[in-house]
Amino acid sequence: MMGAKQTGNNGLTTGWCNLTMSDREKDRILTTSPTKTPPFLRNITIIARLSTLATLAGTLMWAAAIYVVQDKDRATQYVGFYLIQEGCCCFCWQLVMWVDNWKKGILYLLIAFPVFLEGMRTVLGIVSGFLLIVCGLLYILKTFKEGIVYTVTETQYIPTTTPVIKLVTHEISTQTDDQQLITCLFYGIFDSIALYDMFLYLLWRSSFAVFIQRNISSVPRPLCITGVPAVLQNVLKYIFLLARNKLRIISKKDEKHGKEFLEKEKKSLLSEKITCTLKKVTPRSLDNLRLSYKVTKPLPCYVDALLENPKDWKKWTVLGDLYEKNSKTSQASTCFKIASKLVGPVSTYISDWSFIGPFVIGKIEWDGDPLEAYGGIRNVSKYRYRKGEQFYSELVKDTLIEWKTFKQDTADNGIQISPSVQWNELINSLGSVGITEWQGWMVGDIYVTERDQNILIQCLGLHTVYVDDIPVASDVYHREKFWFGVHLSRGVHSFYVHLRTKVAATKKCIFQVDSSPVRVLAPHFLPDLVDGHLFSQYISIPISNYHHSKWVKVTKITSTQVELAIERSFSIAPGQTAHIPVQLRKTEEKISSGDCDQFNFVVKIITSEGVNSLPLEFRCRRSGQSFLFTFLDHDGSVQQAAAVEPIMACNTELCPVLLTLHGTTVPPQNQADSYKRMESEEYVFGVDKAWLLAPTRHGAHNWEGPGALTAISALFALTKHVQEHSWVAKKIDPNRVVYAGHSMGGHGAWHLATHYPDRGLGLITLAGWIKKEEYGDSNLFFRHDISASHVDPAIKFILEACIAENDADRHITNIKDIPILARIGADDRTVHPFYVRRMYRLMKEIKANITYMEIHGKEHWWWDTKETNDGGVVNDQQIRDFTNARFVEGISQCKVTEGEKDCSEGRENKYSGENVRNFTLVTYNPALGDGLNGIQVLQQSIPMRTSKIIGSISRSSINLQTVNVARFSIQEPPNRRTNYRQKVLKVDGKKVEMPGGKDSKIFVCLKKGTLGSPEDSARLQAMAVYIANLFLLTSDTTVEIIKDIDVDPTTVEDMNLIVLGSEEENLVTISFLEDIPIKRKEGTFILEECKFDDSRMGLLTLAPHGKGRLALLILGNSVEGLMDVVSLATPTIPPMTRSPFSNLLPDYVITGQDFQLKGPGGFLCAGFYGNQWEYRCEMSSCVC
Repeated sequence: MMGAKQTGNNGLTTGWCNLTMSDREKDRILTTSPTKTPPFLRNITIIARLSTLATLAGTLMWAAAIYVVQDKDRATQYVGFYLIQEGCCCFCWQLVMWVDNWKKGILYLLIAFPVFLEGMRTVLGIVSGFLLIVCGLLYILKTFKEGIVYTVTETQYIPTTTPVIKLVTHEISTQTDDQQLITCLFYGIFDSIALYDMFLYLLWRSSFAVFIQRNISSVPRPLCITGVPAVLQNVLKYIFLLARNKLRIISKKDEKHGKEFLEKEKKSLLSEKITCTLKKVTPRSLDNLRLSYKVTKPLPCYVDALLENPKDWKKWTVLGDLYEKNSKTSQASTCFKIASKLVGPVSTYISDWSFIGPFVIGKIEWDGDPLEAYGGIRNVSKYRYRKGEQFYSELVKDTLIEWKTFKQDTADNGIQISPSVQWNELINSLGSVGITEWQGWMVGDIYVTERDQNILIQCLGLHTVYVDDIPVASDVYHREKFWFGVHLSRGVHSFYVHLRTKVAATKKCIFQVDSSPVRVLAPHFLPDLVDGHLFSQYISIPISNYHHSKWVKVTKITSTQVELAIERSFSIAPGQTAHIPVQLRKTEEKISSGDCDQFNFVVKIITSEGVNSLPLEFRCRRSGQSFLFTFLDHDGSVQQAAAVEPIMACNTELCPVLLTLHGTTVPPQNQADSYKRMESEEYVFGVDKAWLLAPTRHGAHNWEGPGALTAISALFALTKHVQEHSWVAKKIDPNRVVYAGHSMGGHGAWHLATHYPDRGLGLITLAGWIKKEEYGDSNLFFRHDISASHVDPAIKFILEACIAENDADRHITNIKDIPILARIGADDRTVHPFYVRRMYRLMKEIKANITYMEIHGKEHWWWDTKETNDGGVVNDQQIRDFTNARFVEGISQCKVTEGEKDCSEGRENKYSGENVRNFTLVTYNPALGDGLNGIQVLQQSIPMRTSKIIGSISRSSINLQTVNVARFSIQEPPNRRTNYRQKVLKVDGKKVEMPGGKDSKIFVCLKKGTLGSPEDSARLQAMAVYIANLFLLTSDTTVEIIKDIDVDPTTVEDMNLIVLGSEEENLVTISFLEDIPIKRKEGTFILEECKFDDSRMGLLTLAPHGKGRLALLILGNSVEGLMDVVSLATPTIPPMTRSPFSNLLPDYVITGQDFQLKGPGGFLCAGFYGNQWEYRCEMSSCVC
């Protein structure tokens, strides 16, 4: 075809062919002079363009209708239903179809004859007639050749529970091979050319040709575009309707093939005298037959069911699965192929759920499962469609519960499980809201129709799901961006969800096929720029490896705007999501202007799978505003904190710190910004003469264990950053701290102050509770647990010893001489004043310096105490006066007279009225905390029991009496003057000689009486990925997974390790077993005189490692035993989802065959080792 061009008065060029009139023809036209311009030609440009727009709009409308009918939203589905079934799209389509094929062929042939008769003298007429004849013949031939067939079929994409509306869509059914597509496009283009040239010829022969000739300069382009709609309509029509990812296409040939296949299989089964035994074929009876019996019995029933409804993709998948299990690969492939055309490679959600429950459950991370008495969920779920299957629960009347079925309409809606239980009656009778927490199981099926699919799973509100026997971590905190992969073969796979919730459970699980093996996710948080400067050094980039077998190696992370680096390459295991710590290179130069709003840059992540780009944005903050900074935490993860510099100059060269801890779900910047007050009609943020620090850590740590370590790490990190930056004038003294916090942070303030008392200048605890086991029924200890009926008292003792270090009331003597302000709203019912009152009573009993107030008319939180914007619950005038006094006076025993400080000894103690300073240091876990008066317990005689050092410091001596202390250290404390080197030290009545030298600290010791099969390796790797992902989800911690053959002793000697597998499965395990008293021999565990030989056992134990590090060994004598002990990593429900292995676990646990049923009641042995890693019978639950 040639492009249109203007040829002047002697010729006319059309859009498709270049034709020049003869002089005779021209004379004939020019002698005809119409007296009036016809409206058609007068507006031909507008008409042509409107025709084009109308055709484009119709085409897009049809495509949109096809798209919206598949939308997951029901309202959108009805729109699509109307457009396709009842609307103009379907009506127009029916008109087009009515004149298709032979009818169109005859029409073209009839039109061609007058064109030839009239147009013999014109080339355009001959061309038009010839094209029309060719098109007509082709359409007639096309009718008798197998090709495109139009049919009306029932769609599988519009689920509905409304019986009065029959949702049906019109689909175009076609072969989809390349040759057929080319044929479709050829007909469309040829058809359009023929009709367009006929239109030009008829226009040319009209009496209006003179008008065309006279206005030739304005005609060719408008006329040319009138042909575009026809071409575009035909091309787009086929492309849109052949898009298999938008509308499933099933040809009559496929339907016929499926029916023939089923009839052939039915005949074959009849020849073998195999018939369906069901009296009535229903989905429920079919599923019961499939789950309860061998492969051959359900086969004929599924064949019969599909003959009745060949569009049921679930039944096609099940039939293929049955054939696959029966080693009939050819028949299985046929079934899966048809199912794939109907639904795709995998079902995107589970529409039919079975639920059994509720059962009671305790508050600790793991408890027994009543279904284990019947073989466990995998056994009892086989009979979930059988009538009369009953179980027993004390939560319901008559104790009987049965399987129930729940329908899920769409992937977006999720599903809600609300058992029929009289909760109010139980609460009133038992006096505990804790009874509203229950457990149960949801079971469904995933249908996979194609081979070797890497399926991505996202479950919200759950910590773990099981696909067949594979545990998969889940998005327990509803972040909605984490997916976790599992490699599945084609067939039907069971999906198990162990529910644990209060009152009602709303959960959502969706599936998709992996489209990209590596996905870089947006960071959870980023540091701020401060006055244009880069304050902190780390960002954390989450990267997911969705591949089922390949390890992804992160080799480099760069940016052109800022200098980035990773310390070393990082390998991400298949299925793992890991936070990669990225270091920002230090610079004293501004990287942005001080008055900027944000700083944008792009990061490039280079991996073994390619390069990914990630745009990032730093906020710009100015002096006087809170800002976020990041730091490397104690466990190697990148965490964040908020900080505000002092409002005014500090009293000393180095500024103290107000360390404030937030409550549940409060972000760090909100916590920092709550320290504000109104002055001169403007907010002032921060505290007067100290740095304000508000750390945070993802997950439910209660500022205990990992949370406490994070708070202290944030303190050291802020100190380091401030010291290194020359542009920050006010430096920090990390040994002068006022601890503060609200709600959960109030408990955290008690906890930090009692474990790090030597750093404390003061303590402000607001609405703080004492221990989580007594707060709001959130962590009841063996109250309603399944295991409470089975657990040995010695086990309770061992487990309670694990958490004694978190009880603030057990450590009150550590803070006797620290000024304390304890407040709470008198009407607070989130944290009842009972808890603060109790601590006040205990502190007054030991004559501590404590001020207590219940603020009348206030509840849990308030902004205004006495005046509007006066600082409210955390920063009103009373609190500001208290903190300012602490920053000036601290806890010094010195007098300040006329500006002179007198620190001479021998005077009366300011707080106790005693001339001798008496103190009692209490410790339950020497690994946590610093010391008191410079004295720190380093080792206990009996681990995890109460240790005390009762001391008195006078002018000339230090007398110490020890209880359960094997080793301790002594040094000069930062805020309490001791001068211990100038005093006589007596320990337990004996004089201890001070060693010479200038060492600031002295120590006192007291003497008192991949191996295995590939399946094993794959299983261990799956367990490792599961545990690593749990650390990520619960505390944003990255656990690097290393194969045993890749372990470099010099690299890991300074790391804490988790070692998975026995000595037959892991090369590293045997070296650790040599250092502990527990031995493994031929499937048994031996501990001194105790021998454990259950067929299903697991062992979790600590072992010494490297330079003061630990190794956690996890192994079993069977696959089930290994799974049992791995399940000890299980987190609890939000908001109490703690890090794996961080709560209620002693040094060692041996689980037995009853563990799944009885929880801790199924522990064969649990306890603590001695100081030399020896067995101690008094610290062990087992009696041999």
